[in-house]
Amino acid sequence: MAWNDSYLTTNRAVLDALVHTSGLPEIWFIQNDAKVPRSQQANLGVRHLFGDWATTATYAYVHAYDMMALNWANIGLNSNGLCCDFSFNLGSHGFSNFIYSTNDKQSWYNALQLQLERPYRRAYSNSVGWG
Repeated sequence: MAWNDSYLTTNRAVLDALVHTSGLPEIWFIQNDAKVPRSQQANLGVRHLFGDWATTATYAYVHAYDMMALNWANIGLNSNGLCCDFSFNLGSHGFSNFIYSTNDKQSWYNALQLQLERPYRRAYSNSVGWG
């Protein structure tokens, strides 16, 4: 949809026309016993000087548990296993969507971070140095 300056308004009728729903309310089911997200983190690194060059190698690890996600209960997978099947008819119940929370999400981060530094110095007395 192309931008229109009429969107810069506080007129509710103009703004409601932009929303692509049936105008029905949604139901949100949020777990009242949701867990607090947590993570295990570790870093292991070594530093070494090779002449004037300072080197650092660090392994970083993070594994997060119990992360919250919101899902639609009224949208499923197609018969071929791809997204999305909107065939659930909730309009007869008076709602457009059923949204629920879950704590079963996890994430992982693994990285090897390398750093190589040289102290600042000039190559010649009247030149610009680098480091």
